[in-house]
Parts: sequence; C-alpha cells; structure tokens
Amino acid sequence: MKRISTFLLIVLSALATSVFADNSLYWPAPPPVAKIQLLETFASEKDFPKSPRPWYKNLFNVILGLKQENRLIGPYGIGGSKDKLYITDPGARTIWLVDARRQALEEWVSAYDLPELQQPIDIVVGPDEKVYVSDSSAQKVFVFNPKGKLESCFEGFARPTGLAIDRSHNLLFVADTLAHEVRVISLQTGEVVQVIGERGADGGTFNFPVHLAFKDGKLYVVDSMNFRVQVFDRNYALVTQFGQIGDGYGDFSRPKGISVDSDGNIYVVDGLMDRVQIFNLAGDLLLAFGRTGTNPGEFWLAADIYIDEADRIYVADTYNHRVQVFQYLGE
Repeated sequence: MKRISTFLLIVLSALATSVFADNSLYWPAPPPVAKIQLLETFASEKDFPKSPRPWYKNLFNVILGLKQENRLIGPYGIGGSKDKLYITDPGARTIWLVDARRQALEEWVSAYDLPELQQPIDIVVGPDEKVYVSDSSAQKVFVFNPKGKLESCFEGFARPTGLAIDRSHNLLFVADTLAHEVRVISLQTGEVVQVIGERGADGGTFNFPVHLAFKDGKLYVVDSMNFRVQVFDRNYALVTQFGQIGDGYGDFSRPKGISVDSDGNIYVVDGLMDRVQIFNLAGDLLLAFGRTGTNPGEFWLAADIYIDEADRIYVADTYNHRVQVFQYLGE
C-alpha cells in the first residue's frame, strides 16, 4: 500500500464495508483488493478462554460488593512487544495485559496496587522489555519492569501524553502537551538530551502535541490543535507535515493515535470523526476505515492505535469500551 493511488477514488467510500461469507469485514469494498480486515474485538475477560485473577482481589471485591469481572472501562493507550499487549485504562486507573497466546485479559497494574497511578494515558515497551507509562494527572512517566513492578519515574512534565521508543538508540520520546514540546530522554542516563518544538503554527512548532510514533528513523508527532502530523528525522529536523482542520476525508477534526505499518503507511485515528485514515509519507490519503457506531468496525471516540510486527492493528475504541483488532493485508 505504498501507493494506493489506484483506489484513491474509493477513499470516499470508507463507509462501504464488504461483508464476506465468513462474516469478516474488509476495507475497501470491491472491486479494489481489500487492504484491511477486521479480525476480532474484545472488551472483557469473557472474550478470552481464561483470564486469571488473584484470589485475594476476588475476595476483596466480594466484600466491598464490587464487580469481579476484568472489563475495559475506557481503553485509551495501546502498546506492546513480542508476545505482550498492554492497554491503559484511565477510567479504571488500570493497565491491562493480554497474554502471549491472547488467552487472557489480566489486570497488570492498577491503583489498587499503585495509588500513584492516576490517569495512565500512553504506554510503550523498551528494548529491555521495561514498560513506560505516561500519567497526565501525576505529571510523570512511570517505569515498570516486565513483571509490573514500579522501578522509577521521569518527572517535571506539565502534561505528559504520547510516548514513542527508538529501540536502536535507547531513546524515549514524550509529548508534553501543555508545554507544546516533545522531550527526548536517554534510557541509559535518564537525562533529557533534546527538546523538540515550542508553541506555534510554523513547521517544527506545536500546538498541543499528543500521540507519537517512531519507526525506521522517523518520529511522527500528532500536532492536535494545528490539525496536522509532523515527521522528523533522527536529527530532529522536520521532514514533512500534512493535514488541515476539517471534516472531509484527509482532514483532521480531532487527531489522536498514530502508528506506522511495515510498508511505511501512516495510520491516524480521528476521535471526532470515528475513523482511521491511512496516508503515505507525502501526506496523500490512501484509505479510510470506520464510522460512528457500536457495531464491529465502527468507533465511538477512539483514541490510540498500535501496529505490531505482524501488521495487526489494535485500535482503542474508548467509548465502546473495547479494543478492535484489524489486519493490514499488505501489497
């Protein structure tokens, strides 16, 4: 899908979804070849074969009359590595874990275990499998070991939101939304080695930056109130930018999560328009999928998007209290 100009004409048919004999959903609708397939959705432990919970937490909930089922309340950020998928849930003050074989939805860290956890927003996994979580209310980025134990934190942010990792150079990128900047932190020293941007509308400046992505030496920044995406190289020089305010295809109304597939296609969630739009690096719109609703393949104020090494696409469908999983089908 590096060049899908052959079906740019069908971009306007994002609402047109193909339902095949096996009830699978595909985008775009024929006659073009499908590029995106809906695989599944999940919202609670009932969607998995087994979802163990510690016995003492079940007892605690029984005593207090709380519900015992592991259920997504307001999934927001998604990240992962290898065989693990992590989901932040600010409404539940919880970080969820989906296990290697996708057989369980487990409560990985919660405010019950860690009272400092107030509003977990985004989550990424480092090269050493440590997990980094931005908490916009606590104004920190928490650092957990692979078993969910808090090891340390980065502080001094106004409102940390989006995160990204440069694994080859051990760098953590943090969007500080209220400071209108992106901080670059060395994971080896814990020091801020670069600050990208300041408030403004020119290229290289930001107006409330939110979600981030990093892939193949490029940093992607969703510059939310400038209604655009900005792309930077390894030296933090601006490579390109695209987007404008609007409700048409290719425009942004409330740009949020961003991720990049194996072919370099850029996926941007629009929370207000309830769709995911796919662009190339030149900013050409290639395809869009999703619409407002509660059915499979539809969204309600979706937030984040994460694409794994197998080009599985995970979308945090926040107000539908679920995660939807799609597959990029490739060229």
